[in-house]
Amino acid sequence: MKHGVWSLGLAIVVTLPLSALAGSRADNPAEEHGKKSAEDPLTRSLEKRLKKGSSLDDVMIDVRWRFEGEYVSVRLFGNGVGIWKREVLFRIPPADARNLIRKVAAAKFGALPDTLGEEEARVLTGRVIVVSGAVRKTVSQEADGPQSAPVTDIARSLLQAGKAAAAKDGVRASSFAEGFGALGDGRLAPEALDLFVRRKTLQTAGEAAEDWDLRLRAGRVFDRVIGAAGHGVTRVLVLSPGEFEALARELAAADLATLPLNLYSPTYTDLEVTLLNQSRKIQARQFAGMTAATHGVKQQAFDSLMTAIAALHARAVRAGRVVEAVDVVNAVREKESREREGKDGEKGREEDD
Repeated sequence: MKHGVWSLGLAIVVTLPLSALAGSRADNPAEEHGKKSAEDPLTRSLEKRLKKGSSLDDVMIDVRWRFEGEYVSVRLFGNGVGIWKREVLFRIPPADARNLIRKVAAAKFGALPDTLGEEEARVLTGRVIVVSGAVRKTVSQEADGPQSAPVTDIARSLLQAGKAAAAKDGVRASSFAEGFGALGDGRLAPEALDLFVRRKTLQTAGEAAEDWDLRLRAGRVFDRVIGAAGHGVTRVLVLSPGEFEALARELAAADLATLPLNLYSPTYTDLEVTLLNQSRKIQARQFAGMTAATHGVKQQAFDSLMTAIAALHARAVRAGRVVEAVDVVNAVREKESREREGKDGEKGREEDD
């Protein structure tokens, strides 16, 4: 296989001179952006990776934007592999991918506000997510109000490149079986596969409690052990081609498309696997009236897969590199965000937590 109060009294406010008001944060976005730039781990991370001889393999740009009359998605990894409309894998020259990522760094993307334009607008022009290692930043552009030229340029440049490359030699998968077969023979790159697992012990009876999540993206594992306060330690583990192949075989053997959406587990478990436009989300719990024998061989297939994933988690804890994780992308939250935005870009007032 080829492989995130101010409480001034009224008297103080009315006695401030106009010059002081003119220098407020609200009236000086450039100054505020400059201050944030000094505290911008994303741009620092990108600049480090853009240096000659450095790898961009763990960099990702994900765009959902109004493009040619519809709301379109495109994702690009630093090695030039991309996914068009969540369904077609494409490749562009790594030098072109580097130039697109250079645009993101030049815009000081990590220092931009989370929302551009009128915050109360109900329609989005689009949003851009940038991931560099374990650092993640999302910027949403509202349709009303000022439009950011740099963010628009990033989005449109990526959309144009993705559309052209997907039309030229894009690779699709009509089923999980076809997709895992294409992973096996190298037609699909590891970037096509995305996996998210969450495991949490709700009650302990003398056994050690589990509370962790694991994300596979572009052949890298981002594993987080969550502490009592909700914070966690994130480790990164880069899988060898052989290790990725072994995990892909486990996933293929589980026959995900046929597994029930609800299965038994003594530990609270969420599993979401996405392979281009093929997606399966499974919840395993101690459901009322369900036992480990209820679903027979399907339960056994799920248990075997989770044993392999738990072993991967244990290896990440043992051998992974500890990193500073800033708002690491979570598959479930990302999917919920897409659903809130809706097909036409309409957005509810409920924000991601």
